[in-house]
Amino acid sequence: MAAVLVPIGSVKILAEMSSFAALVAFFAVNVVLIVLRYRMPGHKRPFRVPLAVGRLPVLPLLAIASIALLLSHFDWQIYVAGGIALAASALAFGIRQWFRR
Repeated sequence: MAAVLVPIGSVKILAEMSSFAALVAFFAVNVVLIVLRYRMPGHKRPFRVPLAVGRLPVLPLLAIASIALLLSHFDWQIYVAGGIALAASALAFGIRQWFRR
């Protein structure tokens, strides 16, 4: 994907898009970790996240806040490109699931 995008713009834009995608992925992982704590509390887990208040893990909550802060520093073009990429990925996933049925 990076090789396809290089001719479109500068390397700076490509690097920002890559950083944006990584931050969105980290954000999703931390949100899912918290959601699974509440939806599947009895599920056996191979690791434990330290510093929890009840079932709420504090470290993922802090990670979400810091990622949100980092995500707020991109140019608007990166948000548009990231949104388009996320929509295209969701569409491809949906089409794949539809054909599997």
